[in-house]
Amino acid sequence: MENLKNESAANTMMFDFEEAFVVRATNPENNDFIITIGNRYATPKHYESKEEAEKSIKERDWNLIATLAIELAEQAIKNHMSNNKKNKK
Repeated sequence: MENLKNESAANTMMFDFEEAFVVRATNPENNDFIITIGNRYATPKHYESKEEAEKSIKERDWNLIATLAIELAEQAIKNHMSNNKKNKK
């Protein structure tokens, strides 16, 4: 919480994580779509239309999910670094 003392909500969220997702057609007929993030599948689910896939993205608050993932990653890094320091002593 101390990191948030001098930051406003506008400053803490500089990226809308929903924009990280890309809906892609898997065939020339455009009757099968997937959701990707970068070069990875975001979900194994396939969708019958681009609109259906986009709706699936919009139904979740990706900023909350991304914030959770970032916090977990930061804690894991801190724990790993702390364990390395302990093991070197």
